[in-house]
Amino acid sequence: MTEYNCSERLAIVLKFSYNYDNFNIKKENNMSVNESQIKNTTAGAIDDDDAVIFKERKRLLFLGLPWTFTKYTVTPSFITVESGLLSTTEDDCYMYKVADVKLTTSLMERIFKLGTIVCYTGDVTNPELKLVHVKHSREIKSYLLKQSEAARLKRRTLNTVDIGAHGADMADLDHDGIPDSLE
Repeated sequence: MTEYNCSERLAIVLKFSYNYDNFNIKKENNMSVNESQIKNTTAGAIDDDDAVIFKERKRLLFLGLPWTFTKYTVTPSFITVESGLLSTTEDDCYMYKVADVKLTTSLMERIFKLGTIVCYTGDVTNPELKLVHVKHSREIKSYLLKQSEAARLKRRTLNTVDIGAHGADMADLDHDGIPDSLE
């Protein structure tokens, strides 16, 4: 598994954004990024499913120090949360199962440049996967959103939402105990 530093990760995210959207790529400070700069950065890293794009540790809220035993690993195909010191737990979630991503930052997290990312997934074991108090939270969030959509398109997976219309034809509006469609 390959690890990248922050500038390489940003270049990979920008490269993926360019390939995915086919729009002009802009940095946060509205400076245009040259296409040749993207082509020269770690070519093929997005296609490699085992390449580690982000590897972060859960940090203490005070001073943002990584003195916890929880590690978060994000690759193009899955998200892994490893926790524990003596008894360890490893929880994986495939990227195509991520339906939505939410970023929350409290005042203390903003002071220490941290954030908490909540991934709403279709995973049975963990429907809300939380990456708590991580650095580079905005980059990770944008990567997760784009990569999860790309993984769904790659697998041709349709993410549907149950809006509760399955019982509309069996409604009993007059409350006589017989569905109105059968009367």
